[in-house]
Amino acid sequence: MSEEQSLSEKAASPVQSTAPSTPAATPPVSTAKKDFNWLIPLAVFALAAVLFFVISSCWTTWENAISIKTDDAYVRADVAPLSTKANGIVLKTMIKDYDQVVPGQVLVELRSEDYKDKVVQAQQTVAQVKIKLDDMKQRKEKQDAEVADAEALLENSRATAKQSDDVIAIAKAAVEEAQANLEVASATIKQSESSVKSATADSIKAEAQKRREEALLAEESSTKERVEQVIDDNDRAAANLDSQKSARLKAKAEYLGKKAQLLKAKQQLASSIIDKDKAFIAIKSREAEVVSRTKQRELLDGEERQLKADLASKQSGVDSSETDLGYTTIKAPVAGRVGELKVKPGQFVSAGTQVITLISSTPWVIANFRETQLAKITAGDKAEIEVDALPGRRWKGHVESIAPASGAQFSLLPPDNASGNFTKVIQRIPVKIIFDDEVAKLSELRPGMSVTTSITPNSGK
Repeated sequence: MSEEQSLSEKAASPVQSTAPSTPAATPPVSTAKKDFNWLIPLAVFALAAVLFFVISSCWTTWENAISIKTDDAYVRADVAPLSTKANGIVLKTMIKDYDQVVPGQVLVELRSEDYKDKVVQAQQTVAQVKIKLDDMKQRKEKQDAEVADAEALLENSRATAKQSDDVIAIAKAAVEEAQANLEVASATIKQSESSVKSATADSIKAEAQKRREEALLAEESSTKERVEQVIDDNDRAAANLDSQKSARLKAKAEYLGKKAQLLKAKQQLASSIIDKDKAFIAIKSREAEVVSRTKQRELLDGEERQLKADLASKQSGVDSSETDLGYTTIKAPVAGRVGELKVKPGQFVSAGTQVITLISSTPWVIANFRETQLAKITAGDKAEIEVDALPGRRWKGHVESIAPASGAQFSLLPPDNASGNFTKVIQRIPVKIIFDDEVAKLSELRPGMSVTTSITPNSGK
């Protein structure tokens, strides 16, 4: 090293010896170099800064063209606080804190004796109304039979009235016939009277002729033959008189018979008219009976409707009592995992007391993307999910929906930039992502876990 230094010093010595000959040329050259040397790092720094800003400004666009990613995302699930809807004392708890439950599994039971008694009482009132309805059915059947009997009697009365009309018509015809026969018999009597008078006159004349001829025969003024002829004529006249008298008696007897027939026919007609009047009275009575029994039947219908309404009301009471009884048992509405029990056996709870919190076993992800990233996100786009608590695990999912407003709008006090200084802040829009994997259950994922998710634009088409 000493030799090299000496050689370098010897090599530099001539230069130093010649330096006085050119004292003004050397200083300007070194000064110019020193003036421009500091520009090189500045130019490199400026170029690097320009490249940084260009790359950073275009990085989002390049990244969004391939996938849209955010780590402002969290696992969510339905968190339902289960409360009581009835007053009572906690009988027993069927689960422990953080247990896995299935739909319909009993979680907590309250003492239910009072509610069971109310159900029994309501069922007894329903049974009583049903008994009345069954009895009403029998009463209606009996009343229907009575109405049918009354209608049958009414029809019989109407048939009897119609038959009375026929009988009256027949009786009137019989009266007219008997009247005609009586008139004929009366004419026959008159004719027989005339015949008797004529026969009496002939008999008297024949008797006088006989006596005269017998007197002439005694005086021998007439012949015996003439007398015998006159005697025969007298006998024939006497016989004719007897015959006419017999005919007159017969005609009178026939007249009396016809008169009796006329009287009988008139009596039959009067009886038929009375029967008809009775039939009309019976019709009116039967009609009134039918109307009365029909109204009674309608009253039974009204009572039945009232009983049915009462039954519906009592049945509603049973349903209400059974519902209240069901409120004494708190069940899991869906599958999931429960939180910490808020009640203990023997504790009195009122309606609305929170018993436990149920977390659904079907989680999803809420990812808060920047508003500048939403242009290419649509419902149905495929997503990839990574959970910070489970490194190395990835789940497939898809976009179900996009929130209608930014997260700030859903806050209790939304920001208002209408007054004061304004600083533009990129807003976040919640996007709901559903797991495609059935194995993504609450046994592995917990609501609130941090998530990194990426969405492939236009992958759902």
